[in-house]
Amino acid sequence: MWKKLGDLSAKRNIWEALLFYLIYGSAGVFLCGVITSMITQISGLSSVEDIRFLAMKTAPIVAGIYTLIVAVSLILFKHIAKDALAILCAILGSLASVSLGLIFGFVPIAFLSGFSPVDNSSSDA
Repeated sequence: MWKKLGDLSAKRNIWEALLFYLIYGSAGVFLCGVITSMITQISGLSSVEDIRFLAMKTAPIVAGIYTLIVAVSLILFKHIAKDALAILCAILGSLASVSLGLIFGFVPIAFLSGFSPVDNSSSDA
């Protein structure tokens, strides 16, 4: 189970998708916190209220971008770019990350990690 965690092209069962959700979601929360903190540090704001306002506006955007990057990576590694449900999961996950938070937005991405990869090894000429 741990070996397939870094393999974005692997098909995951329900427990592996849950582990994917926990690990990649936690990494996303940490990354969003670090990036948002860096942005507020370089902004030059001195008021706590202004910094809090900037962080509350920046964090959802960073979460949406992170979710979209992971979703697009899954789609590309699995070769499922023509699957409408996969594209819908990526869009839904990114929008949910921006509006509801990364924890809720990563649920469709964990579902997306359970999709079967397409085998392109056989070519019809």
